[in-house]
Amino acid sequence: MKITKILWNVCLALIVNSVFDMEAEAATIKAANCSLNAVQYAINSASHGDTVIVPNGNCSWSSGINTSKQIKIRGELKGSVNLTLSCPSCTELSGGFVMFAITTGTSYKTEISNINFLTDIPAGTHNTNSKYITVSGAATDKPPLIYDNYFNVPNYSIYMAVNYLRYGGGVIYSNVFESTENACCATGPCGTVGGNCGSWSPAFVVKAGESSAISWSTPSTMGMDDTTGLNNIYFEDNTINNLGTAIDCDDGARMVIRNNKFNNSSFTCHGADTSWYGVRHVELYDNEFNFNASGTWTLSGITGYYPLNLQAWWGNRGGTGVITGNIMPDIKSGLWGNKPEVLLQVQQIDRKAGPDPCCSLYPCFHQIGRGQDNRLEPMYIWGNTGTGLPESPSIAKSGYGECGGGGDPNDYIQVNREYFVQTAKPGWKRFTYPHPLTLLKESLLAPSELRIVQ
Repeated sequence: MKITKILWNVCLALIVNSVFDMEAEAATIKAANCSLNAVQYAINSASHGDTVIVPNGNCSWSSGINTSKQIKIRGELKGSVNLTLSCPSCTELSGGFVMFAITTGTSYKTEISNINFLTDIPAGTHNTNSKYITVSGAATDKPPLIYDNYFNVPNYSIYMAVNYLRYGGGVIYSNVFESTENACCATGPCGTVGGNCGSWSPAFVVKAGESSAISWSTPSTMGMDDTTGLNNIYFEDNTINNLGTAIDCDDGARMVIRNNKFNNSSFTCHGADTSWYGVRHVELYDNEFNFNASGTWTLSGITGYYPLNLQAWWGNRGGTGVITGNIMPDIKSGLWGNKPEVLLQVQQIDRKAGPDPCCSLYPCFHQIGRGQDNRLEPMYIWGNTGTGLPESPSIAKSGYGECGGGGDPNDYIQVNREYFVQTAKPGWKRFTYPHPLTLLKESLLAPSELRIVQ
């Protein structure tokens, strides 16, 4: 039975990849070294479908690369290519750049893999311009793949690691996102509200922009309703360490978050409040969450202190989804108290923001439990384990108090209406795992030409 499933997945991968592009016809171009100029020259020399190899080494970049080439950018050996975003003069209001600003296309997959992304911008600079990767493109483009990378995400030294600015699918898998931020915890646990040893700079942000209207006007593609596997963003098999905002699901996002390890890390999804559309739907399943109520951590030779001030494993403010098969411990510590595992908010009722400020009439625009054309589409929470209580989500408003106190969030988000617990979503099945696009490695598709550019 297991062999049959493996064969089926491989066959599906071959079919999906054959639809994508003819990778075996492409060339491989190796840059002279890992410097910005050498990598830029190699990319300039490449054609759509080619692979650009970034050689092993340690290189600091003081500006980035913007490319619409439909190519694979790959480190020579995983763990041996260290690229540092270097911006000594960066401040919150000036400076900063994107290391790889890529635009997808309709003919070939765009990929980034085998690179360690680092920065030497001082911690706490709050530089809003600096990012490691941005991904732009049309919904009809080939979904990109980002895998086998390491991302160091210190506290707002960069604004985010990966910014996904397109509507449509993609696979982000087998990466490590972590903070080695020590900040105020250099000599012991932080004792003030807001003090943390981790990072609150987002690691992976999805914001589909104007295409978000399409996402909200079309049917759900959850589970096997994503018939091609090309409509949702699949975030799978990643490890996340010490990140208060590991993922930020924003306008129009359709995300599948599965088989990841969230170590002292949480994530959030926007509603139509500070954003205009909010997240469309999220599938959160088969993940392992871990929380340390005390103790120390050591990452990359830096030691910090637990606990982090996590507010929930998942704080959600809009749309629909499923939560199942996760291991969720209780988020409880002597320093920060007992927090919910799942936090469901309707911020519009007491916040002057977004397209439905100070909402006073149920339902609010794109609130929790809403789907296509703002129709009722409940969330389902079932089959999770651990010491936490995801089946008892906390219901809240924003707390901003900008609307004369606002209404009662429990009037807007109700069990057995906006969400169901201990009940499986009717007809929902997990999409094929692992994602078919992750099964074929470059070694199976030998390039017809190898060039080293100087």
